[in-house]
Amino acid sequence: MSPSPTASSADRHRVLVVDDDTAMLRVLEALLGGAEMDVTSCSSGAAALRLMEARVFDIVCADFLMPDMNGLQVLKAAGHLQRDAGTVLITAAPDAVPSEDRRRFYVVAKPFDPERLIRLVDQLGRVARVKRGVRTGGQKQASPGERDSNAPPPPSSRPTPTSSRTTRASERPPASDRWQNPASDRQPPASSGRGEKKGNRY
Repeated sequence: MSPSPTASSADRHRVLVVDDDTAMLRVLEALLGGAEMDVTSCSSGAAALRLMEARVFDIVCADFLMPDMNGLQVLKAAGHLQRDAGTVLITAAPDAVPSEDRRRFYVVAKPFDPERLIRLVDQLGRVARVKRGVRTGGQKQASPGERDSNAPPPPSSRPTPTSSRTTRASERPPASDRWQNPASDRQPPASSGRGEKKGNRY
């Protein structure tokens, strides 16, 4: 199931998508934005680091193979800069991902099922918000670069399109995908039904 299309701007999951393939980046922007998520995209690991230092995200999705930093490096940086965020690695070569990283991150192999990806990102976003709420005691979280200062503007303070919100930080996107559920307690439990099991690719 996709997130509710009537979700308010403030309730939308904030997703960072990183991919050096422009076509795939646009596909992910349209897919997740159409599911009423607040999508920010960029085409390099360096740009992703700058965004994660400045803003708070609920989910970070990164392509595996990129020229400057690969997706694993981006997601490991997210573990420090966005400690509550869910992390998704998108790749056409899931077998090339080290086993310890397959347990640590959700791995989605291309070609992927759009509805399954939406469902996974929605689950990760919900868990991220619960974790953040518990950790901060319900208080507004400051941006990663200003932990002891004021919180960044909520999504509702920025322009909201009629159906989805997409911010492009640069011009290029990702490339790969099938998924597995990592055993890490950083991630949400596997969704019930439809035969999904932890540790199995789909």
